[in-house]
This record gives sequence, structure tokens and C-alpha cells, in this order.
Amino acid sequence: CLDSHGMEPPSKRRKVDAVAKDGKGSEAVSEAAAVKVMQEQLCLVPDHSRSSWNATQSIPLLELRRRWRRWTQDASPPQRQQVMQYIFERSGVPLTATWSAWNPPRRSGPQTESNASYLTSSSLSDSLGRILLFSPLTQSEAIQKCLDCVNQIALNEDDSDMDQVRQSVRSVLNQLRWLDAIEDPQAMAAGLSAVLESLSHDPIRKELIESIPEIVDDATSALLADDLVAQLEKGGNNVSALLDTLTSLVVTPQQQSSFRQSAIQLLGSVEADHLNAVVSFLLQHSRTEPEIAETIHSLRESIQLPEFASYDATIVALFLQSISSAVHASKAFPKGVISALESMNDHSKCSLLDVWFIFLLSGLSWW
Repeated sequence: CLDSHGMEPPSKRRKVDAVAKDGKGSEAVSEAAAVKVMQEQLCLVPDHSRSSWNATQSIPLLELRRRWRRWTQDASPPQRQQVMQYIFERSGVPLTATWSAWNPPRRSGPQTESNASYLTSSSLSDSLGRILLFSPLTQSEAIQKCLDCVNQIALNEDDSDMDQVRQSVRSVLNQLRWLDAIEDPQAMAAGLSAVLESLSHDPIRKELIESIPEIVDDATSALLADDLVAQLEKGGNNVSALLDTLTSLVVTPQQQSSFRQSAIQLLGSVEADHLNAVVSFLLQHSRTEPEIAETIHSLRESIQLPEFASYDATIVALFLQSISSAVHASKAFPKGVISALESMNDHSKCSLLDVWFIFLLSGLSWW
């Protein structure tokens, strides 16, 4: 993965056995042949002194992706495995490293359509990891390697330089963002869940949680949602990040109902810094009159406004504003509020929060 996280220097790495056979009798490539594949297909050579790749030619990025995809389709499984092993373990270059583009001298004279691509194609700024991830036959292995990198960074982190650690994690996760397609959604969901469970430091876990909506597709969202809810139920410092992520995922109605129930359970125990996130999530995901009535009832049972005197004034203001916005956003919401208030068995226990609800309802002219 990364030299700074436990890899041996290239000079100490063992050499690969020259030949291995697959079922058809074709030969897997040696390490020297793997280097040749990188040079011929991607025009890249490792620069061990800078832990990066050097481009030997100026080729548009899309052409490099096409070349790699074509080679993976034509190569035998042992050949692909050997080259991937070289890239991951023996090249000495991290997947996140970009390459220094080949910059030929600019052509003299006016720029024309024929030489425009020649000038712009030298500005390569993608990583090898992205090329591997855009190829169906190498995507799954590249995804797992990126997730392993996140784990390695977390294990070797230095608490005194958490900003640098988070930047390293973000750099790896950026490789996984906005892929055209995910070939194996189940493996992707399982890998993300495993890493999320194994991370012990909240800042790193937060980086992963916040990146999930930009990494997963619709199929992976549904598979991953239950694991995120399990994380939510544990509480902690990432409640707000988890709720934001769950809001962004494409899930089933049953899963949405599960999200609501988990958020309701948090109302009585969540820290003040995350209370508004929980309340906003509940109000946003309460759409029918029974759901709204249940949410209002839970808010009345769990939150006492006099206790807010010890909270920051901003927290109180945001809480009241969230309720006000919800009441004005939907005609179903006032009806749900009325249902919740009418269901009170003892009207003498009317709270300040009930007064706020009545105040908001009295200001409506359209229900």
C-alpha cells in the first residue's frame, strides 16, 4: 500500500518466481514482464525516489483507461494477478500517487485543431488506482486494496498529527468516489462495513461515513444501510454524520422506517451537539400523519424545554427552528401535531414544547 505504513523498500522485496500456469497452460508474467506491461500498456514506470509514477509518453487519460481495460480482457487470470501483485506490493508506489506527465516541447506557430489534443493530453493528473477501479476485471481487487489502505493508515496513525492522518484517509477514499459502476455491490458493502467496524478513532470513522454517499451506488446503499443503522444505535460522536449519510442513501421503505425508530431511541440519550441533527432527521422522515404524531409524541416525552437552559443558545434556537420549518413545510404536519396533542391523557401536564406547537399552529392560515 504505502511505504510509510509498513511496506519494505523495493530493494528488499523478494523476486517473483518466473512462471506459473493457469488452466489453459498459459504462463503468468514475471516481475520484469509486469514492469513491461506497465510500460507498454500505460506508459508508466515507477519512480522509487519519489514514490510516484513517471509517464514515458503523453496519452489522454481516457485512452489509458481503454488500454488497461483491453489488456485485462486479453490477459489470462494469472497474468492479471501477477501484474496486480506487482502494482500493489512490489512497485513501491501507492495507489493514490499521480504521475509526472511527459511534457514535450510546445509546438511553434498557431494552435490548431490537429495539435490541440497534443498540447492538452500532456496534463495527466489521475492516479493508477482510478484506472484499476474503472476496469471491471480489476475493480474488486483495487477496491479491497483501498479499504486495506484505510485500515493500515488508522493502525499507524499518530494522534499528534490527526489532520495529516485524515488527509491520507481522504486521499485514499477519493479513489473510490464517483465510479461509473460497481461490479460487485455485495463485496463493496461488506468491505465498507468491515472497515467501519474495525476503525477505533472517531475522526477517521467520520471521514469514511461522510464519503459513503459518493462511493456507493443504489444497490450497495440498500446492502450497507442496516450496518450504518447498527452504528447509529451505538451513539457516539458520529451520530450527525451517520444521519446525514442515511438521508442520502437510496433505501427501501422498510429501511426508512427502521431509521426512524433508531433515531427515536436516541432522543433521550444523544449528546446536545447532535440533538438537532436527530430532531431534523425525524421531522424530515415523518411523512404520514401517524408517523408525525409518533414523532411529536416522542419529542414531548424525551425533551423538556426548561432543561435547555443549560444548553448553548444556538442549540435551542436551531431546535425550535427545525420544528417551525417542519410545521410550515407540509399540510400533513399540523394534523399530526393536533393528533399528538389530542392524545394527551392529562392536559394538566401540558409542557412548554406543547405551547410552542400551539403557537406555531395559530400562525398558520392554510390548514
